[in-house]
Amino acid sequence: NTGEAFFDDLELKVVGEVGAAIPMPRAGLPGFFVIDKGASVFYLLRDECLPNWRRVCWGGISSEVCEPAARGGKGAGLRVKVAKDAKRFAGLRLVGDAVNRAVDCAEFAKADGALEFWIKPLVPLQVYLEPEGGGMADKVAIKDHAAGNEDGWSLVRIPLAKLQGEKLLDRLCGISFQLLDESPEPRTILLDDIRLACGKAVPCPRYAPMREEVERELRALCESTETF
Repeated sequence: NTGEAFFDDLELKVVGEVGAAIPMPRAGLPGFFVIDKGASVFYLLRDECLPNWRRVCWGGISSEVCEPAARGGKGAGLRVKVAKDAKRFAGLRLVGDAVNRAVDCAEFAKADGALEFWIKPLVPLQVYLEPEGGGMADKVAIKDHAAGNEDGWSLVRIPLAKLQGEKLLDRLCGISFQLLDESPEPRTILLDDIRLACGKAVPCPRYAPMREEVERELRALCESTETF
């Protein structure tokens, strides 16, 4: 749904002095986390993206979450439409760039986990993780990491160590997919069940603590009243 809202004379007031920071519990994301038979899975996309995450496309690519794109016909998957003449490195990003909403998934890297997803068809792509504050991990081509197939779908499994997971997964903000070839004709790629997985039980991922520089900025805003 879409809509509009109008505000006038919006004012931020702080009553009393701004005291020391109060540690707040970090919210978990149990709706995207599963432990089954001692193995753990955390979904970055399963029927929908993580809360506060959105899809960003570039280079002649568009995307939609829809039921026809779901593997096995259940739930919803991600349909990626590649336009005619789309160039190499056109891509799709799932990103959560809201303030204070990086996700701490570090336990999956410590448990020698992997990034997994289903794709149809298996096309030349590279994938990389994105940490909070910009930058990226090593880009990994998926062609050497096919781990199975089912009804035209291919399972891709990439060890997190190849994606620098030990450095980035404590403040994960996104994942990107890029074409490694040009597209002389339009085509459609389906993605589903994008997830982190490991063979042992690990704690449910949570939002990472607020970075100190962000907290300083917010506290500075609270030291005065502003009308705008």
